[in-house]
Amino acid sequence: MNENTSNTAPKAFAREGANSRVTIKDLAEKVERVQKERDSWKSKYETLMERVKPFLEAVKHAPKRVMDFLKTVLREPPEVNEPPQQQRATPERKRSTGIDL
Repeated sequence: MNENTSNTAPKAFAREGANSRVTIKDLAEKVERVQKERDSWKSKYETLMERVKPFLEAVKHAPKRVMDFLKTVLREPPEVNEPPQQQRATPERKRSTGIDL
């Protein structure tokens, strides 16, 4: 029994080591993909910040005017209260088709 146990342990360790290498390789590829995606989003963020930089500066320098402007632009349109349609007191007459029976 002692020989059998000592013989299977190295094989189990070898299998575990091979499986670990595959797992490590997969994780390294995932890390690389995530880093590329992060770089892409960082680039998009930096581009957006460059585009909105004048707006952000305006908000810093004239906050009250900008906020008033934004409130007027972003406000919801007033609800239009239409008067309810009045119903006719008398029903409409049926029109003749021109054929008398």
